[in-house]
Amino acid sequence: MAYLVAGLALCAFSARAGEAKLYYYQGKDYGSEAIFNPLTVITNGGFGILQISNRSNKFSDVDFRRGYKNVTYNLSHPFKAIEQLGWNNFLSREVIPTSVKFRNAQYYPNYYNHLIGGGFTYRALADWYRYHQFPQPRIWAFTSWFAYHFLN
Repeated sequence: MAYLVAGLALCAFSARAGEAKLYYYQGKDYGSEAIFNPLTVITNGGFGILQISNRSNKFSDVDFRRGYKNVTYNLSHPFKAIEQLGWNNFLSREVIPTSVKFRNAQYYPNYYNHLIGGGFTYRALADWYRYHQFPQPRIWAFTSWFAYHFLN
């Protein structure tokens, strides 16, 4: 919950005066932009995990209750989750690129999918909300971005 509050606060206090340039969404009625909206982002990003081959991809097999409990526990107790495998494992697998072996390279999706991809997605959502004249587009974008990551 603290992450959600902190993110919303950053969005609210980082608002700039004036009209911001739209970089990733400009309201085009063709191409991928024609189907880009918060609902498609939340649906595609939130349920993208079903594409992974080491688990069932049937929607009815997803244990949402267990996933919800796991995510909320880990977000509310990040240090306990890290200490289960140790700080060294956490830093060397999740943060600092120390290996290119598949089992030790969780940093790869963290940087490319979550940091870079999530940043692009957040900005595209902010542009979408700004284009459609929502008040506080950054807060709406962060909320949509958080929902998609929470579901994933």
